[in-house]
Amino acid sequence: MKSDLTLLLFNIMGIDFGMDVEPVKAMEHLDTLPDKKSGVVWFHEKIDFPRPPVLYNFPRALHIETEKKLFQLVIDNPRDMPLVIPIEKIKPFPVLVEQFLTPTPLWAVCPLKERILLLVDPLEMCR
Repeated sequence: MKSDLTLLLFNIMGIDFGMDVEPVKAMEHLDTLPDKKSGVVWFHEKIDFPRPPVLYNFPRALHIETEKKLFQLVIDNPRDMPLVIPIEKIKPFPVLVEQFLTPTPLWAVCPLKERILLLVDPLEMCR
């Protein structure tokens, strides 16, 4: 059983997110994608943001491979990577919060020194 999780961290409009790096095969500038529509998933379209419109300052496309398909997930401000955290640092959402999250790719939180990361299941982003 895994005792650590390696995360890719990013920030969209002041909200910190982390996701497992395992299904991420590559990262590139959004401008270099040959087709910006086919197979591209914008992160904010899968998560309800409290303040629309969502602005991306430094967008990057992550090439994510699932068992069934390959897609590009557009995130913003990737940084502090990779971050290895012990599994025991991951906490479930409080019950009152969790009821408002379904169905979303958010699955847990990870408290760090100065911030809290919302953990995202990258494989759920293509659904």
